Amino acid sequence: MYIIIYDFGTSSIKTCLFNIDSEIHIVANSTADYGIYISENGGAEQDPEEWWEAICSTTRALFDHSEVKPDEIEGIAFCSQMAGTVLVDEDANGELLSVISIGETETLAPRKSALSSTGTTREWDIRAKKKEKRRGH
Repeated sequence: MYIIIYDFGTSSIKTCLFNIDSEIHIVANSTADYGIYISENGGAEQDPEEWWEAICSTTRALFDHSEVKPDEIEGIAFCSQMAGTVLVDEDANGELLSVISIGETETLAPRKSALSSTGTTREWDIRAKKKEKRRGH
């Protein structure tokens, strides 16, 4: 059985193709970098499009460097550096905003402003107040 594991780190993805029988064998692996963008106020954001490009390029590399075919893959798994939310519109386009790194309350104000036209500002107000309360502010 072949499986692909995607390990999302802070600045890169590590993708591995494994063959699992009575033992686990690594067949191929690949890595790709993506950016982390730090704002003047210390907030950290990432671009989900760069994540997708990294998934696609490392997956292609696995097949380029092995004799395994895509239809032979029986499972995939993901692990990542933190929780994040990719906001999408009604057509599943993820171009609304970059991904905020969890715990980065400093970047909530610009996002709140950007979301005001979508009617979701209230949700950001609630989240910000909950975070401040947990931090004792």
